Amino acid sequence: MSELGYEPVATIVRAALAEHRSFLDVAVERGLLRQEDVRSAMRRAAVEPPGASGDAFLKEKNQNSGRKR
Repeated sequence: MSELGYEPVATIVRAALAEHRSFLDVAVERGLLRQEDVRSAMRRAAVEPPGASGDAFLKEKNQNSGRKR
């Protein structure tokens, strides 16, 4: 999935609000996101517990900070 910066996201949000449509509908229509990528991301989000990737990062960081240099 492509990364969207602040300005493109803000533009999509404004258009979605003005048109009473979802962010995803507008982003897909404008070619900034692909429907397949959105579905894949939604499936991953539904399977992973909240903070799963952040928990792994913090665990590794804490293990490394305890090592002697």
